[in-house]
Amino acid sequence: MRQFKCVSNSSFSDTCVNTYGSMDYYVKGLIDNGIAPNDVPYSGQPYVWDDAIVRDQSIQQITNTNNIIYATLFGLPNQPNIPTVGKYSDTRNISYTASANGETVITLTALQGAEKVIQIEKEIKPLLDSQYIADLIAGTITLTGGLSLAQGETLAILFSRTVTY
Repeated sequence: MRQFKCVSNSSFSDTCVNTYGSMDYYVKGLIDNGIAPNDVPYSGQPYVWDDAIVRDQSIQQITNTNNIIYATLFGLPNQPNIPTVGKYSDTRNISYTASANGETVITLTALQGAEKVIQIEKEIKPLLDSQYIADLIAGTITLTGGLSLAQGETLAILFSRTVTY
């Protein structure tokens, strides 16, 4: 893991592009650094990143070689034609730790109303879509194909929902 120093007027999206060369590891960066998508980095804030998994080496090398640091939060022009109501997809994660052996149905209120489950990992291994059923109205995940959780075993769930503003 390497450390990047955030600059003022940057977002964590900027920081992700500066380090990984793309937005592919945006959620990983947030989780690794214990930050939320709406947090704004302060100047000099340390951001750890895994340089072994840089998505776009050419962008990452160009930004590092030429000392380019993206900082897009400052001085944005007024744009009067932007609608005041819109939608975007908000990707979040949640984890669940089994409280007993043999659990197959997990209910999480954070999943209620989600748009879709993007990925579920059982311990370190991502589950296939065929290994779970997601009821996003009830916020329930049902493990299938003989899968169950042992006591203390954790599921990490990455999901998205549409946010209207």
